Amino acid sequence: MATGSLAAKDAVATSVSILAPGMAMLLVVPGVALVAGGSTPLAFLLGGIACLALAFVVVGSTRRMASAGNAYTYVSRRLGRSAGFVAGWLYAFGVACFVPMTMAAAAFLTRDLLGLGNSWWFPLFLVGMVLLFALSTVRVAVTTRVQLVIGIITVITIALVDLVVTVVSVSFAIVFYLWTAYRLSIGFGVENGAVFGADPFALKTIATRFAAAPLGTVVELGALLSAFVVCVGCASAATRTLHAMGRDGALPGWLGRTHPRFKTPVNATATVSVIATALAAIVGFGLATPELGSNPAMTVFYFFATLGTLAVIVVYMGLCAGGAVFFRLTRFDYNVGMHLVVPLVGMLLLGAALYGSVHPAPPTPLDLTPYVMVAWILIGVVVVITLGRARRSGTTSSFPA
Repeated sequence: MATGSLAAKDAVATSVSILAPGMAMLLVVPGVALVAGGSTPLAFLLGGIACLALAFVVVGSTRRMASAGNAYTYVSRRLGRSAGFVAGWLYAFGVACFVPMTMAAAAFLTRDLLGLGNSWWFPLFLVGMVLLFALSTVRVAVTTRVQLVIGIITVITIALVDLVVTVVSVSFAIVFYLWTAYRLSIGFGVENGAVFGADPFALKTIATRFAAAPLGTVVELGALLSAFVVCVGCASAATRTLHAMGRDGALPGWLGRTHPRFKTPVNATATVSVIATALAAIVGFGLATPELGSNPAMTVFYFFATLGTLAVIVVYMGLCAGGAVFFRLTRFDYNVGMHLVVPLVGMLLLGAALYGSVHPAPPTPLDLTPYVMVAWILIGVVVVITLGRARRSGTTSSFPA
């Protein structure tokens, strides 16, 4: 990819977009509230601590080995390149799952805002994927600056809603997600977790109740824009992992090729776009259930949100484990508290999140997601073994041992 294509502000833009502040507050928080009820803010607090522990590990890694390969590169250089292949294989899969998830959210919200029928979700999904491919193919800086602008707009919009609810609840929190989750819990009432969780537009409901209906519409529009830019961000993360693995020979070499003009991984982008569209069609038309929402797009959203989260959690646990090993071997100023306890805290919290995601079993078709993830891991292991044997026999030299 083009050298110097990303400045610090572009990295910030990508991070803001993947946080998806607008979409997460509107569509994700109610799902958490359905399970956690009045403890929803605590769930976000614990998740935030896990993210901070993971961030400590990742930052410690990037200072010594910056790469577009992300989990693939970091795990390769800590636990071996075969383990890195499996990590990259699973991470690309997990992040790629967020592409149909977020685009389904964008299609669902667009349909609702325009007052269109349920069947319009897939045509709108296709239009969004074409636009995503175009944005992902142009220079990275152009895309990330669009993400930053939209991310700022959605954060400001939701902050306005939070300030209105603050007048009623007379309290505040520091972290944006924790702050908003707390506002919603107070807005619905801490004893009304079921009502909170059953409302797919909880943030819009609160904005309308405590402010005015037009602000609720603005919130929904902000969530739509947030869903689209996080889709671009997730597609970018997935394609760059595939690009790195193709460039290193761990996957077909054509995935490692870049656009002759924009120097972006166009082949990997096209691959992710086509696969995401096909998977959305399979789930939306084959597994849709009213239990997850009246529109098939919501089944797509929840299915791939669950599947992608499971995959990414496993990879992040591997990063924390590898980080503890990496720090012990490379840090001259090694500190048990920082370089061992912090990664272990991250592993434990992520492990708890993984367990809570599969037990008790989620409703159909979400109960299929753990099996799909395990199947994908096993396929990756088979690929590692097959290519490793081929390399040792001399029929290929491209796979990283």
